Amino acid sequence: MNLRGCLVLTFTAIYFTATAQKKQYGLTASLNISNVTGNGMAAKYQSGFEAGAFALIPVTKKLSLQPELLFNLLKVSRSNSFPVYYVDNNNPSSSMAFNLAYLSIPILLNYPLSSKITINAGPQYNLLVYSNEALLYNKKAFKNNDAGVRAGMQFHPSPDVSLFTSYYYGITNINDIDSRYQWKNRQFQFGVNVAVFGVK
Repeated sequence: MNLRGCLVLTFTAIYFTATAQKKQYGLTASLNISNVTGNGMAAKYQSGFEAGAFALIPVTKKLSLQPELLFNLLKVSRSNSFPVYYVDNNNPSSSMAFNLAYLSIPILLNYPLSSKITINAGPQYNLLVYSNEALLYNKKAFKNNDAGVRAGMQFHPSPDVSLFTSYYYGITNINDIDSRYQWKNRQFQFGVNVAVFGVK
């Protein structure tokens, strides 16, 4: 079974566990400030957004698991030097800026520092579901799969609302042109979680 299949099965198992135990789950949305690092990419952060659903599953008295299913839209730009690094098959008329959209699945482990503040961290898998880049003729520039680590902090003003900030550090190379240069995904999120069911 490939990585995507394992993650889907894991998320499905977590979802049904949460439903069976009647734990908290709801909706999430955030501003996403992202950057793709590497030769040929513009070294600047740009704004996008994330939106989706989450579950909150107590594991122990202190620890809880927070799986999420997100639509993740990024704005990315190539640099002026892109044709220097990729001479063959380069499309000189391609737009400087373009969009990448991912189906993202973070699985975070939460730990409370106080009754109002929680920290979390865990793996995240991203599946590319949309791209309007045209950097090359007759070939896509970005791989379909991306994986990394996400960590952050949540502030809970009420039992059903949490404000959060997090950072995603991509580990895999998402450059699908060749293996000479690596592109990595970097993202900051600033958002809100709202519990819809299972509020204490």
